[in-house]
Amino acid sequence: DFHDERPFLVLEYVRGNHLGQYRETADLEPCEMALLVAKVARAVGAAHARGVLHLDLKPENILITSEGEPVLIDFELAFLSCGGGRQLAPDRWIAGTPQYMAPEQVRGERGALTPRTDVFGLGGVLYFLCVGRDPFAVREEQGRLHRPQQPDWTSLMRAPVPARLKVICRKAMADDPQSRFASAEALAAALEAAGREWAPPP
Repeated sequence: DFHDERPFLVLEYVRGNHLGQYRETADLEPCEMALLVAKVARAVGAAHARGVLHLDLKPENILITSEGEPVLIDFELAFLSCGGGRQLAPDRWIAGTPQYMAPEQVRGERGALTPRTDVFGLGGVLYFLCVGRDPFAVREEQGRLHRPQQPDWTSLMRAPVPARLKVICRKAMADDPQSRFASAEALAAALEAAGREWAPPP
């Protein structure tokens, strides 16, 4: 809004830590990991329903409230994917966090960015919860960033989480967007089903 001809924003104040900090202090069970990422995926799906891609999904952009609820933040890189919206990015545009970016995002292919690009980022967040570190190890050489073609799948396979969670993670992070979950909601549904299955009886 405006006050005395000066623009201002009113934002929710979220008391808590980001997901990376939260994981260090919380002993998360697999069902909790699954349901937590599912909630974030539902939030991402709500943005997609409005034609908005987030494009920078990572633990630092997910705050965990004092009640243990995730809040998705930082839409700085977001842009409208639907027709009629003003595109803020040029035809070739590389922006985001390399440790979590989808292959098409790394290549700067703006026209290839879809909701499945964010599904990849959600898979990266799930990988972080399972393994305890970023899916891609990025290094700098001569002023340029380099990252491997594939995440460290061996570390994921060795992670002490159920095989079903690893399968969901790998599908979300498939190289080919068409091999990923079709939507953030589809990923959320898979995680919710797994989380309910692993939840302890009341």
